[in-house]
Amino acid sequence: MLVFRTGGLSGFMLRSNQIRGNLRNQSSPLDRGIRAIKAWTRQNILSGGTLAEANWPPLAARTIAEKRRLGVGQPERPLIRTGYLLSEWTTVVANTWASLTSKAGHSGFHQWGSGKVPQRRIFPTEEQAVKLLLPIFHRHVKISIS
Repeated sequence: MLVFRTGGLSGFMLRSNQIRGNLRNQSSPLDRGIRAIKAWTRQNILSGGTLAEANWPPLAARTIAEKRRLGVGQPERPLIRTGYLLSEWTTVVANTWASLTSKAGHSGFHQWGSGKVPQRRIFPTEEQAVKLLLPIFHRHVKISIS
């Protein structure tokens, strides 16, 4: 809600410019948003994809046998062998954009699928991301104009 106070045009312009400046720099809500996306992604991996979809496709028998041979706990669990996919992320936050990328080179094969690897979506869809981000940006706008 915008509140107008008397004080002449210069008073309103100063406040208007302050609001515009607060809204122009979105690094704070982008930082909170990218942390929310990262937490969602981590939970999605740990839950076997239940946040992204019903469940990820099961692993191939050959992959399960290899994980057993290596002594991996819960060998039937997709995407968790060494923990690298869960731990290696690069986050960049600027004034008007932010990114979260996995350093694990194989993450894209899981996200999109390939000839050999079935799709196991790691990141949220745009719709899921909007549900995560909307309250964060709503709060930012509310604080910026109050």
